[in-house]
Amino acid sequence: MGARSSNASLAKRVANAVFWGYLGIAVLALLFQAAQDHRFGRSVARARLCTAQLDSTCVSRELEVEGSIRRADPRMELAAASLSLLLHRPIEPAQATADRLEAAQSADITAMPAELRADLLLLRSDIAVANADLARARESIEAARALLGESELTALRLRRIESVEGDLAARNASGVEALRQAFERLFEAAAAGNRALIDVRQAACSAWIGRIADAGIRRHLLLASQAAGRANSWPYAEPSYRMATSEPPRPPSQGSGYDMANGPGTFEERTQRYRERLARYEKDQAAVRDRESLRASEASATKQAALDQAKQELATGIAALSAGPAPFDDSLPPTQSAVAGARSLAK
Repeated sequence: MGARSSNASLAKRVANAVFWGYLGIAVLALLFQAAQDHRFGRSVARARLCTAQLDSTCVSRELEVEGSIRRADPRMELAAASLSLLLHRPIEPAQATADRLEAAQSADITAMPAELRADLLLLRSDIAVANADLARARESIEAARALLGESELTALRLRRIESVEGDLAARNASGVEALRQAFERLFEAAAAGNRALIDVRQAACSAWIGRIADAGIRRHLLLASQAAGRANSWPYAEPSYRMATSEPPRPPSQGSGYDMANGPGTFEERTQRYRERLARYEKDQAAVRDRESLRASEASATKQAALDQAKQELATGIAALSAGPAPFDDSLPPTQSAVAGARSLAK
């Protein structure tokens, strides 16, 4: 009887030990998992901030930490996509990641946690910045701020966009002013009638035109360049000093007899013929001067009209350039084909 009681007591103690052992292991596992989750969350938070601070080294380090804790997580995919943008790698993989994560939640976008939706929007903004689409980037950041509230993640990006916009505006303003000066120099050469210099300065203006993306603005500037060239195409744009082909009549010589210039007869008769010829000569000369004056006046009016048109077209083109967000297309340097293509628009 005593032996059976002792065995039962031992079995009970063993069962209790096993129970509490399993319970302890479960508690430790839960504590370990909670610690790992906390560590993962801290790493994700640091990676998000490092992305906003453009610190690729920090993002890479935190991705290694996250990878040691979990094999896969949407936040890790977003961080990896952001890192590829920070390292100036092709945009397409990051775009594909954003599209895939968004498509996975397209059935019920509200099921995605707000923080993850905000991270997706921030990745969209970073992709837009890489594509130089600052308006779309700002729109995505504002949408993320509506989910996150005031956050350094959105504030840093907005400040960066404002800085880029300021630099772009200054660069564009400088480019527009340089373009205006190039055309002003062309107009000066056209006003002076220096044909060789006009050709050189038209080529400089054509190089600027080749950098402009908007076809309507290119058309205005091409018309300005062509009008400046027409200012010197009038046949009498340069002054003409063409006079009568005959020499003025010579006065008669003293005495009587034959005079080579005024014929035979007395001095008085030859003087009379001389005066008649002189009057006709002066009349012819006056007619020549009148014609030359009329031609010069017409040339001057034509030249001024062409220059006025050129200045008007330039003013219209510059106004449109200044109003646009990105007046110049610098994806490729100016080429002859670009200029030729722009010229074809003006035909």
